[in-house]
Amino acid sequence: TKPLATFLISILLIFLALPEKALAANTHSIDFERSSSQYDSITDAAQTGLDLASDFTIEAWVKVENAPSTNQYYAIVGKGDFASNRAYVLNYRDNDSVKELQLLVSTDGSTFTQHTYTQTLTPGTWYHVAATYDISPARSQMYLNGTSLGTTSGGGTPFNSSGAFAVGSLGTPSQYFDGLIDDVRVWSD
Repeated sequence: TKPLATFLISILLIFLALPEKALAANTHSIDFERSSSQYDSITDAAQTGLDLASDFTIEAWVKVENAPSTNQYYAIVGKGDFASNRAYVLNYRDNDSVKELQLLVSTDGSTFTQHTYTQTLTPGTWYHVAATYDISPARSQMYLNGTSLGTTSGGGTPFNSSGAFAVGSLGTPSQYFDGLIDDVRVWSD
């Protein structure tokens, strides 16, 4: 048997001989596979502060693995359920072959006001996406890597949904994200 010090030096030499990609591996983001219906969530009862009743900002780092197919939605983060009991959701979607970032806000739990910004995200590239929402006057602004994509109007106070807060989906199979999401933040400002 080898002494422990010799064993540890052997492990260190093996580690140092690994390719650079192995040393720079991403160990902090969540890798969602759309085909496996993967997402993270927290129930409404297990959280406080995500029922937004004032101005807010949602942000996240995203890296799409495959672009959404025609008329598919990739939910980045949201609260409620896409089919009913809706509150808000930040999406990347395909709208008849036009790629869009989208903030959806429901004031009544059943219908969404759409704040849509045409934008294609290149698969395999990290992007910082942020959406701001002002209740009065009702408007939204979308940012990509710190650059404004524009402002849209409409909406009001978000519905106080009893649905879960989720990252990578929003209640229905058509919403699953395909890629990596990191550093999700929701601000009440």
